[in-house]
Amino acid sequence: MPQTTRGYPYPLGGVAPDVPYDMQQLAEAIDLDVTETTTALSALIGGKRVLAGSSVSTGTAAGDRNISWGAGVFATAPVVIACPGDTTSSPATVVVLQSTLGTTGVNVRVTNAAGAAITGACRVNWIAVGTPYSTTK
Repeated sequence: MPQTTRGYPYPLGGVAPDVPYDMQQLAEAIDLDVTETTTALSALIGGKRVLAGSSVSTGTAAGDRNISWGAGVFATAPVVIACPGDTTSSPATVVVLQSTLGTTGVNVRVTNAAGAAITGACRVNWIAVGTPYSTTK
């Protein structure tokens, strides 16, 4: 059976299909690919959890916004990188400053290059990397 560049098998035309066998071969190839990718990623980040997201919100008078990923995700406060996406409030350079950080989220302050708060709708893209929360002792 031929395979894609990622090793996923597919049947050729003109060959009588064997759907259960073909599906099993595809499922096993995907499982192997995901396992190898996950193992490589875990080795690369040293067992850390990586979360990424994007949120659009308006800010307080100071430009503060809350990004929440909820409880039970990180055991300790992760490292967070946040950067602005699009903003309708100001075409000027937008600066995102992390103001408070915890295990369930982070507050960020969005300002322009001069330090003035951006209170209108603004997208903040973020990545959090930290120790996974575990229920085992």
